[in-house]
Amino acid sequence: ANRTLSRKHVAWARKLVGDIAARDEHFDEAASAYEAALRALQSHPCPVVEWKILAAWASLASTLRQRDLGDDLLGRCGQVKHHLAESIADEKLRRHFLSR
Repeated sequence: ANRTLSRKHVAWARKLVGDIAARDEHFDEAASAYEAALRALQSHPCPVVEWKILAAWASLASTLRQRDLGDDLLGRCGQVKHHLAESIADEKLRRHFLSR
């Protein structure tokens, strides 16, 4: 993914590295991986991937009792999800998406 500059795949791979590190209780490594994942998307946004990275990092922040960081990440996650939801024409599907 790095060679072909497929940013969303780079970001997703870094998210997975973060998930594994978090599961293994390597919390600093996990946070660094999530941060790197979001940096990969800065110049090439991919909201579908971004909100999942934000949610994973917010979960880690909650585990670490980093309330301010967690609240910030959840707020950003909500903004991205609501922006995505605007593209869903069917109201029932939109509500279902937002409830997840």
